[in-house]
Amino acid sequence: IAVESWGRKLCLIVGALGQGLTMLWIAGFGAIHPQSTIVPASYVSIVAIYLYAVFYCLGWGPVPWVVASEVAPNHVRAATLTVAIGINWLFSFIISRLTPVMLENITYGTFLLFGTFCMIMAAWTYFFLPETKGYALEDIKYLFEKDVIVRALEDAPGGRLFLGGRRATPVEEMRRAADLHDSSAISGKGDEESNENIEVSDLQI
Repeated sequence: IAVESWGRKLCLIVGALGQGLTMLWIAGFGAIHPQSTIVPASYVSIVAIYLYAVFYCLGWGPVPWVVASEVAPNHVRAATLTVAIGINWLFSFIISRLTPVMLENITYGTFLLFGTFCMIMAAWTYFFLPETKGYALEDIKYLFEKDVIVRALEDAPGGRLFLGGRRATPVEEMRRAADLHDSSAISGKGDEESNENIEVSDLQI
């Protein structure tokens, strides 16, 4: 429901910010209170872990699969999703193997690292990912052909403040230009075939 009402971009931004803040809270708590005794902030850390799961389910758990299936061109969508799934499971395996080692050696730094990466994910989504909600699959390719950053900022909350008066080329205009180009190419090909047929007929005469 959130993906269709909020959009892919906002879900990813909110999810990354929520995940980052909860990880940074746990890192700060671990740095300030390394003892195993229970204090009131310990319960906040428990809540933070559950909130992390909530934000993950809102954003970076399901939404990347939606975006990956939309942004891939039709003729390579199956191959692209295969690669995406493989990379996802590869990094899931790597993180599952590294996390216990990191917790043992850098303790709270583990959560600090994860929280920092979550903030980077939010910034990347804000500046570099256009919103794909409301576009036909055939039109999504135009979002990434021209003015990607401008379009991403147009779709970001408050992003137009960075743009001034600059605006991305509308998708409808890009589609019309592509259709006109295709029509011209087909017409030109037809003229060439007609000329070849005429030349063949002249030779036969």
